[in-house]
Amino acid sequence: MLAKMDRISLNYELEGPDGAPVVLFSHSLAADLTMFDAQMSAFRAGGYRILRYDMRGHGKSPAPTPAQQ
Repeated sequence: MLAKMDRISLNYELEGPDGAPVVLFSHSLAADLTMFDAQMSAFRAGGYRILRYDMRGHGKSPAPTPAQQ
């Protein structure tokens, strides 16, 4: 999904049961949210709600323009 906030957009995935504890995954530079694919099944099995996102300019999140920096 693409979240649009003011002048920026971020790609993210949110999955898991409503009301469950949320775990946030934030990737390193030169990566994207798929970096955590191998861990997803364990967290799903644990009943967590999982939020992963692509940092600006990575994965499906567009790079900032000079006016947005």
